[in-house]
Amino acid sequence: MFIRQGAFIFSLLLSLGAVSAACFAFTPQLNITATTDFDFGVIEAGASATGTVSMGTNGNIAYSGMFTGSPIGTAGQVTFALVFGGTSDVTLECDTSATLANAAGDTIPFINIEVVRSTSRGNFGSGTPCAGIGTTLLIPSLPVATHTIYFGGQLDLSGSLPSDGAYSTANVGGTPITVTLIRL
Repeated sequence: MFIRQGAFIFSLLLSLGAVSAACFAFTPQLNITATTDFDFGVIEAGASATGTVSMGTNGNIAYSGMFTGSPIGTAGQVTFALVFGGTSDVTLECDTSATLANAAGDTIPFINIEVVRSTSRGNFGSGTPCAGIGTTLLIPSLPVATHTIYFGGQLDLSGSLPSDGAYSTANVGGTPITVTLIRL
């Protein structure tokens, strides 16, 4: 994502960093097969812009304050496969926030992270809020197959505008979204 204010340009990449799968003895297997990073595209900011940029689990982007840009981006995704056996419940835990940073160490908070199954994608605010690692959200009765869950959230640009640069959770000072899936 790029934010543009005259000559002011920076890009953002929010990564679903630490994704983990867990298996227990005597239970069927769950495999993480793919992840997709968030992509907000180009964001333009007015001189005194402040507010949020919200992405739904369907990739739709809404802007508040003096921000404009593409109405569609790429929502974060985790694809996993259930193998062996019949239907199973899956628990999910996910961070409530993440931090994007540029090479100079400037940061942008990514807050209010939410998640949905592929059949429930919608605009920001329609997902189930992530409650942090250690707080379980249940995805009940999934058949043996490949499933995708989608994430949304908000860039918190309520403070002063960050400086130019490429922003990513992978840069020093950034923190990714941690997601844990466990097949019961």
